[in-house]
Amino acid sequence: MAIVIKLSPYRFRKQDTDNIAKVICDALKQQANDSPFLIYDDSQIIRLLVWKMQRVEDPLWETDSYDISFRTHDSSKSMELVQPEVI
Repeated sequence: MAIVIKLSPYRFRKQDTDNIAKVICDALKQQANDSPFLIYDDSQIIRLLVWKMQRVEDPLWETDSYDISFRTHDSSKSMELVQPEVI
């Protein structure tokens, strides 16, 4: 699983990366028998890559963003985040 976190300058300096990842992983797992979920438990996550970056400030938006992607585990491949193209 890869998580890209884009935060305001203040939150970028103050927020711990591991705490953000923990909250996201907990939110994705099954909470109750009838609740929607993406994973049964965060112990299913074999590899986790988290990238915290400062967001580009925009006067029209004051929203942090979290991009989450999943891949099937393949131990023969490495996991790297590449700089996305700006469109």
